Amino acid sequence: MKTIGNERRINRENSRPPWGWVASVSITLGALLLAAHAAAQPVLTVAGYGGSYQAGMTSTLIPEFEKTCKCKVNYIGGPTATTVARLIAEKDRPSLDVAIIDDGPQARVAAMGLIAPLDPTKVTNLVDVFKVGRLPGDVGVWLGVTAMGLTYNTKYFSEHGMAPPTSWNDLARPDLKGKVAYPSIATALGIAWLVMEAKANGGSESNIDPGFIAIIKVKDNALMFDKTADLAPLYQQGTIVAGAMANHRTGVLAKQGFPVAFVYPKEGAVASVQTVSVVKGGPQPELAQSFVNFLLSPSTQELLANTVYAGPLNRKAKLSDETRKIVVTSADLDKLVPLDWKTVTDNLGGWTERWNKEIESR
Repeated sequence: MKTIGNERRINRENSRPPWGWVASVSITLGALLLAAHAAAQPVLTVAGYGGSYQAGMTSTLIPEFEKTCKCKVNYIGGPTATTVARLIAEKDRPSLDVAIIDDGPQARVAAMGLIAPLDPTKVTNLVDVFKVGRLPGDVGVWLGVTAMGLTYNTKYFSEHGMAPPTSWNDLARPDLKGKVAYPSIATALGIAWLVMEAKANGGSESNIDPGFIAIIKVKDNALMFDKTADLAPLYQQGTIVAGAMANHRTGVLAKQGFPVAFVYPKEGAVASVQTVSVVKGGPQPELAQSFVNFLLSPSTQELLANTVYAGPLNRKAKLSDETRKIVVTSADLDKLVPLDWKTVTDNLGGWTERWNKEIESR
């Protein structure tokens, strides 16, 4: 038999909403709040290198920046040419905030007025950047640097009683016949080699004839490659024992146990520079300045050196002995030769045509 008290208790229980419904409402409200919070966060758009560089950025560096910036970072990976094309196409209404690109193309877009000066009150780490890394008017800055010089097989040279190379001209030595790798002019390494061969023989970017004459002498010694990724297998197979190569690629090979060493030629090694710039008129100018400052911090510079082997430009960055064997260090900076990229860009079409006729067709 029911009592009045029982009826009241049952009615009260029936009047309570089901717990599943409450949980569902809570989850929905939470999702809406999170979505609203995310929508309220500014988005910083960064264009830079793809591949392992992008992986390092998105897996480690960007999450660290997002912890403090109260923002989201949209990283767009791809080659420098793609980023530059986008900067030019969007010059009147840019969608990018930060561009990480090679130094030659950076000089080009800076000259076009597409890059904003860095604000030293916001990019406070600028004061610790080596002088060589500071660009005119602080319109961008070097982020990292590698060296394009000479690599040789130490075991082969030792077994054959050969002296290690010390000059760009050494690639034409008779004892290296058929064992030299030389890059196509379609690569940055090929352009660097042509210019440095010119400089080693009294020429320059504006007097390239000595470079072509020198390379013609090397051609009979050499095996041409179109992609720098092809170099490691050629060294590993013993097909080549010397040639133009980047220091970090040599260092990685040596770390894997191959008997190779990098040489800074007496005429200098070409500085292969990664720059970072704030895009003029970008949607998030304040965040862009903060991001550049973050990239120039000692801890970030150390991480870039350890992950993508970019030589640090912040004088306070500290490197392990193992990393120092692979990257450009502060002691190496005076061995680097920056290219006159304006002259290179202005003449590259003619150089390429001449290369095809005088080098590749021979």
